Amino acid sequence: MTKKSIYSIVLISLMVLITSSNLAIKTKAHAPNGMNFGVSSNPPTLNILIYHEVEDPNTHYVNLVRISVNGSEVLSTAYTNQSLTGGGTYDYPFNYSVGDRIEVYASCVEGGSRTACFVVGGGSCPQTSEPEIPGYFGLWLIIGFSIIVSIM
Repeated sequence: MTKKSIYSIVLISLMVLITSSNLAIKTKAHAPNGMNFGVSSNPPTLNILIYHEVEDPNTHYVNLVRISVNGSEVLSTAYTNQSLTGGGTYDYPFNYSVGDRIEVYASCVEGGSRTACFVVGGGSCPQTSEPEIPGYFGLWLIIGFSIIVSIM
């Protein structure tokens, strides 16, 4: 065997070992899965259902909810637990008008966040961010490409 082929085998083995060890580790940090919105008129209330699947809602929960109306932050609330393992319902008394653009930011105590938006009375919010490469996938693409180039 040549030095180059031994080097290649070692690099590939190392990459497989690192990848398999990362798959075995349970990742705790994750963003809330999604949100549903509703409004009530008497009294005026914003109802938000935040989906956030966790094992223990007392230690892993949505810890911050921020609400902006038409681009201005109107409310920021911190939490110390989550009502259910699947997420929680959050009700905020607040005056709104048809056509208001309401943006909600929710973050997890262990990392990760989600921002969602809706327009009172219908309509959609414009997309404000580009799609992201999830997790360490981008890093693994770079490492894999580097190994392939070094083998050749």
